[in-house]
This record gives sequence, C-alpha cells and structure tokens, in this order.
Amino acid sequence: MIVLRAPAKINLSLRVMGRRPDGYHELESVFQMVGLYDHVTIRPRRQGIAVSVEGADLPVGPGNLVYDAAIALAREAGGSRGASIHLTKRIPLGAGLGGGSSDAATVLIGLNRLWRLRWPRGRLAELGATLGSDVPFFFFGPTAWVTGRGERVAPVPHLRPSATGPVPCWAVLVNPGFPVSTKWAFEALDKVLRLTNDRATYKMGRFSKAPPAAVWSMANDLDRVTAARYPVIEEIKAQLLKAGAGVARMSGSGPSVFGTFATRADAVGACDVLSPSWRRWVVRVLKRAPW
Repeated sequence: MIVLRAPAKINLSLRVMGRRPDGYHELESVFQMVGLYDHVTIRPRRQGIAVSVEGADLPVGPGNLVYDAAIALAREAGGSRGASIHLTKRIPLGAGLGGGSSDAATVLIGLNRLWRLRWPRGRLAELGATLGSDVPFFFFGPTAWVTGRGERVAPVPHLRPSATGPVPCWAVLVNPGFPVSTKWAFEALDKVLRLTNDRATYKMGRFSKAPPAAVWSMANDLDRVTAARYPVIEEIKAQLLKAGAGVARMSGSGPSVFGTFATRADAVGACDVLSPSWRRWVVRVLKRAPW
C-alpha cells in the first residue's frame, strides 16, 4: 500500500500573455505549494483501475483526474496493470488551488512506484501535461516559474525576501464557498482585455535576477474578471490585509484568496478575525514537495 499527500498550490503571480493558436492561453506564473492536502491511498489490484472518493462529489470513472491519470499511465506503460485508488478530498473543488491537478500528479508518482516503472519525473510530467495544464508543476515544486500553457516548469530554489521583511513562511487560505470555472475566467478576460505580448515583466531565465520584491509585487490578471463578478473576493483581501497579511491575492482563477505571514502565530491570529462564513486554513508555505 502507498499513501501520499497531494498538496494545494497558490499562484504568487499570474500573467496572461494572450491566446495561443491551440486555443490555450500563454501564461507566466509563479506557483507555490502550500500545506493543505488531499490524501491518495493506492493498493495493488490484479487488473483494472478502481477509484473511490471521500469528501467530494466526484465521478469514480472518466472525468475524475485520478482515474484518467491512472488509465493514461497504464496505457503508456503497457501490459496488464491494476490498482485500487482511494482519494480523500480536503482541497475544495473549483477553488483555484490546483487540487485536481495535484491529485493526478500524485497518482502518477504513486503508480510509478507501485508498478516499479522507474520513470523519471520529466517523463511523468509530459504525461501529466496531457491531463491538465497545472499537472506538470507538481513534479517540480515546491516553487516554480511556469510558462507556456503550464507545461514549461523551471524550479525556483527558494523565494527571495520581500522588500519589507523576511520570506513569508505561512499563509491563510480563504475560500468563500463556491466554485469558479477556469474556462469561464479566461473567456471573460478575453472579452475585457486587449492582450499584448509586452505584458510580461520577468521572462523565463531572468527570474533569479528580478528585484527582491518582484514575486510579491506581481499581479494575478484573472483577478480583474473574477473579483468583478464576485465582490466578496475584494472583501476577503481587505480583511486579510487589515489582519496583517504581507500580501493578499487571489489564487488562479479564484475564488480562493491567500494572505502571507511571517509566523504561524501571525497567521492564526489573522484567521481568527476573518468572517466565520468563509472556509479558512492556516497552512505552511512548503520548502519541499511531500513526495
């Protein structure tokens, strides 16, 4: 039996550079793993893939990224392979926290061990990219500069300190309790922005030379459309900043918002004063991946 944790991610920045010929959008983003986890348990099975889910209303067959990832790896590896996979969900669905993508990557890592394939992370990431744009990041975290549609990942050894203090080691995640469609967010952005190629501030390969506060001053371009439709996002950010967050920003296409803090005590104190109507987690900003 193999038991693994699948971490959530936050986007410290997200720049949308334009629509690609293949229909996807060209992105530049800094991804960061945080300590909110789904749990994946994998057991040997003579043949076939069996999936069960606890904590969320998800299919147990096609359409569940856990199932799709297992089937894809079994097909690519060849032979008669099986596994029984149980997914326990804690990361909310449609929250901008990458839960489904993390689950898919975690299953690929677990099955690679169970089936003794010995595939390198790069090969698993290539397969993961066929399942979802955010999947490749989870093979190279905890912190990475992500470009293309998400398939190009450059690990970042560590985050530089901000101009005003040390690197935040803790975060408060806040989810207002409803999902947001990533597809809708990008389509909405296309309608309100004239996207140009000069929008990037720090290109791939230059990230390590960026000013110390660069990561913390970058924006999330999807914030403009998601927060316009759901004003509660701005309310959450305002409360986090009032509670002492160094940065308060929407993650991904939302609606989850994170606030960064130097210490756990600071994060807990801020979490305690936020509206109890929102889902809240105090999480560590991870310095290493959990696998």
